[in-house]
Amino acid sequence: MDEIRCGHCRTIHDEHPIISDPECPHCTGICASWWSDWEGNWIKCEVCHSNNAVTTAAVPAIPHTAAYCQVCLKANAHPWWLLVANTAECGGLADCASWWKDMVSATCARLNKTLEEFDTEVLAYQSNRRYG
Repeated sequence: MDEIRCGHCRTIHDEHPIISDPECPHCTGICASWWSDWEGNWIKCEVCHSNNAVTTAAVPAIPHTAAYCQVCLKANAHPWWLLVANTAECGGLADCASWWKDMVSATCARLNKTLEEFDTEVLAYQSNRRYG
């Protein structure tokens, strides 16, 4: 593998190209230039909307890539709106696979929400969707 260096501190990445030197004054464990918008602001996690994103990853079984902070990524938490919409399209949480239910539970726990809140939003989505 070719050497990949942090754009700021020039540290050689030895594991994954996203990881950089946490001791670097310009980085916080990732290469800052990769995770900022055009104005230099950090991209926020699409799950919690509060922490800075550290990576993007595909949501399991969904053709969508989301930005994740380290905490949400480790928690197996995913964007709320995406879980709600796809669960609704499946017919409800009862009709989903066990691994999907685990993702929903993990997301609820990470966001301090209940499964009842999730089910309420799924029902609202189902009642509001339009067929054309």
